[in-house]
Amino acid sequence: MTKILAVINDFILSVKTDTILKNHSHKLEYLKEDSKLDNYDFILVDLSDKRAIDIIKTIPNKCIAFGSHLDIELLNQAKELGCKNVLARSKFFEDLPNLIK
Repeated sequence: MTKILAVINDFILSVKTDTILKNHSHKLEYLKEDSKLDNYDFILVDLSDKRAIDIIKTIPNKCIAFGSHLDIELLNQAKELGCKNVLARSKFFEDLPNLIK
């Protein structure tokens, strides 16, 4: 089974993410202090989360980052750090089932 970790602190976004993944038979776990990032296949990173850039710096090849389409600087920073996929929030939710295949 695919292991997916979320770094999302916004309640509404986390519920939306969790619902989409459950509808596609995936289980989502949320970042905890003792989470081992290497144990996950994908790490979904909300760029508005304070921990986002540090997570991407640590393991960019497993990250799928999303953020406001207006925050071009932050989206570009995630790309420059080697993030696997960087998307506007609306595109992230639209493509999420396909991104984790």
